[in-house]
Amino acid sequence: MNLIRKLGTVALASLACTVATHDPAFAQSLPPFDLATYDPAPGPSPWGAADSAGASNTQTPAKVYEAVLRIATGRSFRLAHEVERGMPTFPGASPPFALERLPPMQLLDQMTIAEQLPFAFPIGQLGTQVDALNHFGHLPHPGASFDDAVFYNQVTGAQLLADVGPDDAYARLGVEQLKPYFTRGILVDVARHANGGHALAAGQEVTATMFVQALSAQGLGLGDIRSGDVVVVRTGHGEKWHLGTGGVDADGVFHPGYYLDVVPGIGPTFAAPGIGLEVAVLLTRRGVAAVGADAPFVEVQPNAVVPAGVPFPVHNHLLAKSGVPLIESMHLDDAAGFAAERAAQLAPLPPPMRKLLNPYVFAFSMDPIPVVGASGSTVAPKAIF
Repeated sequence: MNLIRKLGTVALASLACTVATHDPAFAQSLPPFDLATYDPAPGPSPWGAADSAGASNTQTPAKVYEAVLRIATGRSFRLAHEVERGMPTFPGASPPFALERLPPMQLLDQMTIAEQLPFAFPIGQLGTQVDALNHFGHLPHPGASFDDAVFYNQVTGAQLLADVGPDDAYARLGVEQLKPYFTRGILVDVARHANGGHALAAGQEVTATMFVQALSAQGLGLGDIRSGDVVVVRTGHGEKWHLGTGGVDADGVFHPGYYLDVVPGIGPTFAAPGIGLEVAVLLTRRGVAAVGADAPFVEVQPNAVVPAGVPFPVHNHLLAKSGVPLIESMHLDDAAGFAAERAAQLAPLPPPMRKLLNPYVFAFSMDPIPVVGASGSTVAPKAIF
């Protein structure tokens, strides 16, 4: 009975919040972003000097209740690519793994089999992955060393290496510090709703205008993004997953792939669509718990709009400055297709009901492999509609 009463209370609050925040004036009331005055240096955590969990601190029982209320059909989708030989990996890495079968073992009238997976690639940076808060730091001045680098909550590079052995990971901000995620997820299908239904080109930025346009086409506004939500952006880049990493073959011929492509005026390089700093700032102002995309960097690469000396400004802003994990290389096509079909089915309903049942807002779950000190983890997030 207490659970039912609690769910009812949260449902009423959720409906009130939905009606109150889907107001264009409210949605556009955030202060404009100004690159000239933007400071990339990390500050103290709002959760205190000892905080290592960052925005995952927003994962409270209240967010679980909010997430449960988004489940209307029971359909679930895995938002991760399969891990297999030939999959895209960061350029220059050795083959990610070779699955080795162990000899079958007989246990009286039973047989058991197992395998081992000797990785030759950082497991935390393989396939669909979440970046931990020690993955990126900011160098405070030219000539600064790793020891001087400032990470989330003003943890220094020297502190990351304090009292760790040569075979250990890092002393602070490891992926094991992230709290389990069960919250509302919001899918922003930019490819479908703000790019003519086509995948964004390599190096194309998801601008704030495109982001808001996609939200609006889905019946949402910026005000619908709540503290503790996870926002995932579909660029359409996932359609290149089957191409592999990309690069130059044995005959010297360049082949575009998931990580590498030819950008006009630059040539072959790291290239993928993604959000820019303006959208990253917009999302942290809304208090998001994590940001993901169906692209290898989440942020656009190459990025033409960056603060001086910060070539990966979205990583810096989300991880080091804001404590918001990034979820890279997500598989979003199936979930996006279902959301679009469901939205079409709901179209005849009155606007308040369409809003309440909006399929682009769903239950989201994710729990990293808690490797102590690691800078990331392979993950298999889920969307439950």
